[in-house]
Amino acid sequence: QVFHWRWPQELAFKGYVVVTPDAWGHGERKSVSERRALEEANWMDGFTRTVQQTAKDVGKVIDYLQTREDVDPDRIGLMGISLGGCETLATSVIEDRLAAYVVLEGGCDYLGMLKEDLMRLAFPKEPEITDALKERVEAVDPFLNAEKIAPKPVVFIHGKHDHVLPPRSARAMHEKLAPLYKDHPDRLAIHEFDAYPLPTHREPTVREIIFTHYPTPGMTQAAYDWLDTFVRDRAQ
Repeated sequence: QVFHWRWPQELAFKGYVVVTPDAWGHGERKSVSERRALEEANWMDGFTRTVQQTAKDVGKVIDYLQTREDVDPDRIGLMGISLGGCETLATSVIEDRLAAYVVLEGGCDYLGMLKEDLMRLAFPKEPEITDALKERVEAVDPFLNAEKIAPKPVVFIHGKHDHVLPPRSARAMHEKLAPLYKDHPDRLAIHEFDAYPLPTHREPTVREIIFTHYPTPGMTQAAYDWLDTFVRDRAQ
């Protein structure tokens, strides 16, 4: 997914100051081995810890950005794809200093992910749902904390044929949030794109299934448009 790294460059060309931190346990973060050990023992435990810790780390990034003279502290946005989209939405639960949130191919309803076919394929070992895990899910899962999100500007951007992280949870989250945005309907949106449908005349390959999770240029543009509206072009 190297082409995703064009996004920071394109946003910088548009005039944004861009920070691209690694998620907890990913990239150059020191806790990679710890995260992998967690996932091997209980992938849902590893996933929720990753989301929770990364959402907290975003606050440190905001702290840093607010010290820069070239950054307007009232015009900072957050954009993430896939796991990053999940983390972006989770951040909206705990962070009030951001002007916009772009959830691209992300979702919520974490325990509901256990029902997804590809999740069962990727992680055949059924995770143990302990009381501690349930407590963490209740604290970090946006689907269970909708009232903490509204009326922050949130957009969901998803492919209709995404078979890696289907749009089910994004649709459910949007539907749950909608009543909370009745006074600010312009701050909530969902855009679904008819992208990358799988072949119907034969069994799809794993590569084709994974590709349904990739954003199209139109999806990327929709993300930029949301940031432009609520971050770049926001009245100072």
